[in-house]
Amino acid sequence: MSWQDYVDKQLLASRCVTKAAIAGHDGNVWAKSEGFEPSKDELAKLVAGFESQDLLTTGGLTLGGTRYIYLSGTDKVVRAKLGKVGVHCMKTTQAVVVALYEDPIQPQQAASHLRWRAAEDLVDVACLLLFQPRRALNIAN
Repeated sequence: MSWQDYVDKQLLASRCVTKAAIAGHDGNVWAKSEGFEPSKDELAKLVAGFESQDLLTTGGLTLGGTRYIYLSGTDKVVRAKLGKVGVHCMKTTQAVVVALYEDPIQPQQAASHLRWRAAEDLVDVACLLLFQPRRALNIAN
């Protein structure tokens, strides 16, 4: 399974997430949903915000040119919102998973799905990447 397959077939197909992206801690995008264009700088700031939440409390969280209001976070999870669109982000050992959801999806639905997926699937996929050539898994990045 490629990172793009993960975004399309696991996150978006759940209907608990309307847009999603996976990026490295350096902000480089590994996969994203169509029409969602978070920049490398935006994602790098998000990753830095997991460690220093002051970065997000003062300036909010910008993704794809849209600035969201920071709600809460830890060293593993960041939550933000703007109007009817919510953002739930999870940091893994080597990546950050960004998920956007819109009404009528409830924050708990997106968070629960993302938490379960990130905790279980990304660990499995990361293990596959460590032990099998990328070409065999059809992974471009």
